[in-house]
Amino acid sequence: MTLSRFMDGRFAIAFILALGLVLGLVLVKDYGVSWDETFEAEMGSAALKVYTGSQEYFALEALPEHGPSYYMLFSATSAAIHRYLPGWSIPDGRHLTNYLTFLFGTFWFYVLCLRLVRRNTAVMATLLFATQPLFFGSSFINQKDMPLMSIFLAVVVLGLVATEGWWGGGDQRLEQTPAAASPGSPAIWRHLGTEWEAMGVRRQRRIGLWSALVLLFLADLFFVGALHRLGQSAVVAAAQNRAFWPLQPLFDLVASDAIKTPLPLYLEKYQALFKVLRLAAIILAGAAVIIPLSLNLPSIGRVWHGSWFAPRYTVLLISAVLLGFAISIRQVGVFSGGLVSLYLLYRGRARAVLPLAIYWLVAIAAAYATWPYLWPDPFHRIVDSFQVIKEFGLHYVIFQGRIVSSSDLPWSYFPTLVMLNLTEPALILTLLGLSVSAWRSLRGKDAAVMTGLLGLWVGIPVYLLVTRHVPIYNNLRHFFFVLPPLLGFAAVGLDGLLVRLRAMPLRAAISGVSLLPGIWAIFTLHPYEYAYFNTLAGGVKGATGEYNVEYWCTSLKEATDFVNKTAAPGETLMVFGQIQNAIPYARQDLILESMYSPLPKADIVAICTDLVSGRWDPSDFQLVHEVQRRGAVFAQIWRRNQAPE
Repeated sequence: MTLSRFMDGRFAIAFILALGLVLGLVLVKDYGVSWDETFEAEMGSAALKVYTGSQEYFALEALPEHGPSYYMLFSATSAAIHRYLPGWSIPDGRHLTNYLTFLFGTFWFYVLCLRLVRRNTAVMATLLFATQPLFFGSSFINQKDMPLMSIFLAVVVLGLVATEGWWGGGDQRLEQTPAAASPGSPAIWRHLGTEWEAMGVRRQRRIGLWSALVLLFLADLFFVGALHRLGQSAVVAAAQNRAFWPLQPLFDLVASDAIKTPLPLYLEKYQALFKVLRLAAIILAGAAVIIPLSLNLPSIGRVWHGSWFAPRYTVLLISAVLLGFAISIRQVGVFSGGLVSLYLLYRGRARAVLPLAIYWLVAIAAAYATWPYLWPDPFHRIVDSFQVIKEFGLHYVIFQGRIVSSSDLPWSYFPTLVMLNLTEPALILTLLGLSVSAWRSLRGKDAAVMTGLLGLWVGIPVYLLVTRHVPIYNNLRHFFFVLPPLLGFAAVGLDGLLVRLRAMPLRAAISGVSLLPGIWAIFTLHPYEYAYFNTLAGGVKGATGEYNVEYWCTSLKEATDFVNKTAAPGETLMVFGQIQNAIPYARQDLILESMYSPLPKADIVAICTDLVSGRWDPSDFQLVHEVQRRGAVFAQIWRRNQAPE
């Protein structure tokens, strides 16, 4: 098989993902614990216990800031990996889960590129995406922004797939639905009136009564609470061995230690179960109304079905579930659903209203199910969470050699870091792709729609960042979700370049040159690839002191490994950074102290150099080791000077 046929084959992406998986399995143990990783793993573990009645989660801090959906996933998977692979630590399992999520996002970036460029170019663009050092390094250690980027990608692309067909380009059945099936068409209301009259009074009353009962059922679940109190009374009665049959035998079967377990614990478990069942009741109640109406009123059935055959709804519902999951990672995930909604409305007009109603209902249900903080008061708490993010606490960042407040960033913050954090070929191809996309948009409606979608994907968040002073820090990580459309433009630029080169050697050379800087940086910076800066910043060495570089302080793992080899038994290691970054790797006989402890306690000090601290005084210490890559120092080890004998 020739290279061109392989690159044009559908299994090329499978080969790339399989190769990426093997590479990840080989490298994953090299990465250290990142900032806040331990706390967020504990949050995920506590959130999982909520579904069994535990209240541990609700005692934690920062619950309004973000949901625990992904934290639950990587806590559960890391525990499973450690159980079946005892040689792997819990952090290793978390990092592998993070990386697998990145591979998931890489696949959906490929599908996005298929909507923009030819298949062989999409393969090359996906390789360019996957070999960005910023993404590759972050994919192991960033349990917040990288999963959001991947899920965000999946939500948007699945929305396109549901609208246009699996591989895009030409499935326009949604736009060809007869006018009679459109909710906005006057004809449908005439048909509905005719069908309603034809049913007869008896059937009309039955449907009306049934719909009213379903609405009363929902009103009780969410406002009145009679069913909730009835269930609570049943639990109390069963715990006291006086419930009616068959509740008592069922309770005895489930609660084998009822005599030993206090009643309040059962009530807590009932409360957790009721909240989950109430969520399911929303979907069931909607189906209980829509299905009978569709069977009795064919016009409603045509609106419901229209051109939206079963596979479309399946894909759309998967996107909706992932949208809820994304919202429970970070609230900004709701923007992915907004993009899908705009595209769906553009393609389907009024025929998209019902699918969108179902879409958002399922998304809200998924967010509610995976964010226990919302359960007691969903509406007010989600509003409060957005307010918390708007007023998020100040952080200080290093930008162009100055320490700047995260709430007072200059307008140039985002574009400057995009220019410095992407590889040079990716940057050049993005600029070229913007020009090519503009030219194609002038020549074709379809290209204009996709260009507009990608433009909104990037433009709205950046506009809010510049005009509303959204507080972000740690370089681009909070805005990772807007980088895929930029690299989508890079795919267009690469396609525009390759289509003009007929010679295969020239195409291969251009592709190789595009990938080489990223691959070289991954090799030379490992395992700190995310600290990458390109030559415009003078590389990672030139960026040190000018920008935040190794802000996750994962280099404390390598620093701790050095201490393990050189420290005497029982010595005290003080960690300037989060002490949790060192705990999993330190020898058991060492005494670990945080940077908030008195400095005289320390025999050895490990410092994350990206951390600015006025408490560090090196006068009684000497530098004995540095963790560095390509001339940039990420961590230092200092030992206390020996007192003269």
